[in-house]
Amino acid sequence: MPAQEKARGVQALVAIVGLGAGVGVYLALAGSLSTPRHTGGAGTTEGLSVSASVPRQPPPEVRLLPRRPRDHGHRLSARQATDRPWGIVGEGLPDRIIPDCPRLKSGRNKPFVYGVGSSTMGGLAKVLAGELKKYGVRTRKWAVAGSGLARPDFHDWPGEVPSVVRDYDPDVFVVVIGTNDNQAVWDEQERAWYRPNHPKWAPTYRARIRAMLANMNRKRSRWVFWVGPNLLDRRSSRRVGKRINAMMAEEVRAYGSEHGNAWYIDLYNMGRDERGRAKTYLSKPGGGDYRLRGHDGVHLLYSGLRWALAEPVLKSLRPCIRGKSLQGMVPGPRPRLEFHLEERRERRP
Repeated sequence: MPAQEKARGVQALVAIVGLGAGVGVYLALAGSLSTPRHTGGAGTTEGLSVSASVPRQPPPEVRLLPRRPRDHGHRLSARQATDRPWGIVGEGLPDRIIPDCPRLKSGRNKPFVYGVGSSTMGGLAKVLAGELKKYGVRTRKWAVAGSGLARPDFHDWPGEVPSVVRDYDPDVFVVVIGTNDNQAVWDEQERAWYRPNHPKWAPTYRARIRAMLANMNRKRSRWVFWVGPNLLDRRSSRRVGKRINAMMAEEVRAYGSEHGNAWYIDLYNMGRDERGRAKTYLSKPGGGDYRLRGHDGVHLLYSGLRWALAEPVLKSLRPCIRGKSLQGMVPGPRPRLEFHLEERRERRP
């Protein structure tokens, strides 16, 4: 074989070997780059060889989680709104209307409104004060964060209300209470604690509701607007809070039916969807949406305080604060004070 032909054969062999090596390096690099590698934690493959029989996993896809619908709902008919306890004021009265205005203390020509309750009352009192100031109506509040009816050792509202009556003699009481009572209740007579699963828990709690109502109406009759517990996305709130709301609604409406001066604002059911979960958005009666709760899912925003809680009180008081003197004033029949909020249809920003 001539030397020239030998040289050509060697060059071809070198080229073939080089090409094969290059392809091998390329495949090795491609395999190392496409094989998923974990940097730690359980099941890590860092530093371990992966068997060739195990198929490579595709790269993880970036998926956008479906947005949780804010508050699916439907528009309630007039009959449904009447049948369902949707924040109704005046429910339980014999004629389903508020017959007259609050009787004022001698010397006053406009009602004096006093608010008591937990931390929510602090915000509600500011909203009421700002709205009622336009009519020259005085307001005052006593709000204790974390308070309720279950723990008189922390704050005894039924025992403290008589001092409010003695010192201020308000014409209207606004109460916000119950959210913090998902716990054991203290029985003063038996000197014992009863947990929510105890048979005596409900009777003891009902007795404190009745004592609160009776003490707010000492010496004379006063208007009472009672706001029930707020629904929280917690198991205890959905279980015990539901019982508290039902007991408060029954006791307040029964007292109002007998005495004609107490109304229950059902915040619990107002802010609950059909699955029992806490809603965030509601619709105003006149149209337009507003946010009920803050981002923590617990505290009510100004819009929630204004439209869910303050509006029923204002709607009841406005007809009674237009005249110069309201002593003994009895207006004509008014339509049933029904304050329900339509559920908000889903709307994304």
